[in-house]
Amino acid sequence: MQRTYFLAIVLLVATGIGCHAHRCEVADIADASEDRLAFLEDGRTTRDDVEAVLGAPSGRFESGRILTFRLDKNFEVVRSTGSTVAHSHRYSLVLGFDDEGFLERHRLLRIR
Repeated sequence: MQRTYFLAIVLLVATGIGCHAHRCEVADIADASEDRLAFLEDGRTTRDDVEAVLGAPSGRFESGRILTFRLDKNFEVVRSTGSTVAHSHRYSLVLGFDDEGFLERHRLLRIR
């Protein structure tokens, strides 16, 4: 239970810092659920599942317990580097995993 609270706090801080810098809001994951992100299920999806579908994350925190991905307007992973990322990066997907590697919580953030 304590780890769940810790993970929730870390996710809030990580997304809060990113949102403050980029002006973002929590997006409705249902917008993307019919396509690329439909496989994400808390308690069922594993870290390995995520990396098999989405590839390498753009960010890895807390020894892999938190992964972030940059997504474009079509919810495709943005692989570019440098200024190209800033122009094509429309969403940030933040995923939190438990100690066994199962998805515990996820958020899709819209970058404005």
